Amino acid sequence: MIAKITRVLTLPPVVTGLTIILLAQIGRLESTAEFVVLMGCLVVFPLLAYPFREIFKIDTDRRQGQRSVAMVFSAISYSYGFIWAMFNTSSMIAKVFFSSYLISIIGLLIVNKVIGYHASGHACSTTAPLVLLSWQMGFWYLLIGLALVISVYYASLHLKRHTIFQLLSGSSISVLAGVVSIIIYI
Repeated sequence: MIAKITRVLTLPPVVTGLTIILLAQIGRLESTAEFVVLMGCLVVFPLLAYPFREIFKIDTDRRQGQRSVAMVFSAISYSYGFIWAMFNTSSMIAKVFFSSYLISIIGLLIVNKVIGYHASGHACSTTAPLVLLSWQMGFWYLLIGLALVISVYYASLHLKRHTIFQLLSGSSISVLAGVVSIIIYI
């Protein structure tokens, strides 16, 4: 039961949304528009994948349908956010956010759909805020983020959703995307 609750509370858009709210609260975002676009593209639109799958009954395997629709919704919304950030006067943080999420979804699509390995999107999207928060706010947020990632690993392993290597590969994609994005925009 705890593992299922952990998986729901750490849905990628939920963790990302909390990260965006925290960064807004400490004044790291430059405008309300930036906050709205970040929340819309990284939280609201990706969350719509779940009811969309249920309404249109995509795939006979419910879980597989959710994963497929979430990947498509994420790819679309991350791409839109990235384009918005590049063509508007957005902060370096917004550019890093959208760049890292776009690189992550491209990495997941390549690994999962082209190569056929099942890297964990949940681990990837839970690790991304860890990278971004530790970059912006320091070492203590790295420790808090690691605790969150470990709880996701525990829940995923307990529910047999992923192997440890699938979780580590998902997190690795996110860390690589975050570091590359930070280096690009520093």
